[in-house]
Amino acid sequence: MFLKILNNIGRKVNLRLSAAFSLLFIASSLLLFGITYIMLSSFVIREDTTALRLKMFELWVHYQSGGVSSLWQELLENRQQQIESFIVRVADNQGSTLFLHTPDIYSRLDLERFERSASSENGKIVRIRLRNSKRTVETSILKLADGNILQVGIDVSRRERLLKRVRSTFAIAIIPLLLLSFATGSLIATRTLKPISNLSTAVRSIIDTGNIRARIPTENPKNELGDLVNLFNRMLEKIEVLVQSMKGTLDTVAHDLRTPMTRLRGSAEMALGAPPNIGSCREALEECLEESEHILTMLNTIMDITEAETGVMKLDRTEVNISTLIEECVELYAYIAEEKGITLYTSVVQGIVIPADRGRIRRVVLNLLDNALKYTPEGGTVEIRTTCQKDFVKISVKDTGAGIESDDLPFIWNRLYRGKQQTDKPGLGLGLSFVRAIVGAHGGRVNAESTPGNGSEFSISLPA
Repeated sequence: MFLKILNNIGRKVNLRLSAAFSLLFIASSLLLFGITYIMLSSFVIREDTTALRLKMFELWVHYQSGGVSSLWQELLENRQQQIESFIVRVADNQGSTLFLHTPDIYSRLDLERFERSASSENGKIVRIRLRNSKRTVETSILKLADGNILQVGIDVSRRERLLKRVRSTFAIAIIPLLLLSFATGSLIATRTLKPISNLSTAVRSIIDTGNIRARIPTENPKNELGDLVNLFNRMLEKIEVLVQSMKGTLDTVAHDLRTPMTRLRGSAEMALGAPPNIGSCREALEECLEESEHILTMLNTIMDITEAETGVMKLDRTEVNISTLIEECVELYAYIAEEKGITLYTSVVQGIVIPADRGRIRRVVLNLLDNALKYTPEGGTVEIRTTCQKDFVKISVKDTGAGIESDDLPFIWNRLYRGKQQTDKPGLGLGLSFVRAIVGAHGGRVNAESTPGNGSEFSISLPA
């Protein structure tokens, strides 16, 4: 059970980051303390060594000038000053003590180890601990011209206590610092990983409830995790659009398939219920083919609209000459316009070339022309023209038909929407939806202006 708890704790990323932060902090603190301690100890050791060598040189000068008596006189004069921390000894070449001066603090100490250290190399500093004492002395010898030995020792106990106090202080301070570093690391890790936690909560909510409208708040959108949250939100928006589009497509198919399927079923039932007759059967089959073609066209149009609106449509972009494309479309509808007594005008700027999917833009223009001719009465006019607007090319189709009511105008781009004056005209109600979807997939925009009784003008703007 305990191991399981530890394993679960180990899986918490924020705890791992906190532990890593603490370890990094402790390692940095140890490194900083080590460097500081080495510098401090080197400094105090160098100070003691310098003081020892200077005192030895000073005593050597006095000894050279007046022997032991001069040396003794110097020590007596300075007994109450700095000399109190030094042990001074003069010995003969056999090691016997000729002169020994000890400060009051050493008067009761056994100096046997100090005396034995006089056998060390000339000028070498030896570290010894006095017997029955916690005091430590560093000593050095100097061989004199008369064969005697001058030995000077300095008490370094104070230095050791200082360094020990430094070590103890660090050892005591490291515990609260460790706790503080862990708490700080936990706070930083929690704040840093909060977007991930929000992301996990949102995903779990979506899985449990199926609500893809949930969005993750972004506290700091400028860092990497903020970018991740923004991308996830954009992905949710994309998914939501796709789902809504699928629902809309299913609703559209269910709504618009009902009528042609009913007619298809009625033709088949009439053919089956009538007396055997090749002519009536052939007529029923022709009606069924016509209705199936109508259904197929509607489904293809709905699929194209859905792909374009959701951004998954693959456009075959090529260099398209707009004037040539419009001339082809006008040529296709010239006979229909002439038959209805409608005058078809063109005002096209030559030489305009844009990157676009030629086949789909051609269908867009044909849809606009078809609508204009469909709702323009005999004797009316339809004009198609192009203009250049900065980085866009505008294609406009204007008619002199009945126009569109202001109440209907905001909804004419919706699927299956047909205005009050359009119910008597054949059509799927998908033409303008297709136009808006394809133009939007190209990065363009659509617009419609109409005055009831004076006609309408539909325009599309495509990036040049």
